[in-house]
Amino acid sequence: MTHPTTDPLWGIAEQVADCLSERGYAFVEDDKLGALAAALRLFLTDAGIPVEPADAIGVDHGSVSTSP
Repeated sequence: MTHPTTDPLWGIAEQVADCLSERGYAFVEDDKLGALAAALRLFLTDAGIPVEPADAIGVDHGSVSTSP
């Protein structure tokens, strides 16, 4: 599984989980966000939708520290 700070789809999965919860459809536990991110990646790949990391399109997410 990809670490949340290195996978752009992890943040998107968090937003999707929030939307599902806000609309009363489903509550996604934090420990299931990796599975949701993987499902989103699989959907995009299967649908033939190119996935470009945010860094490749010039989106600045600020610096992410990798030190403990």
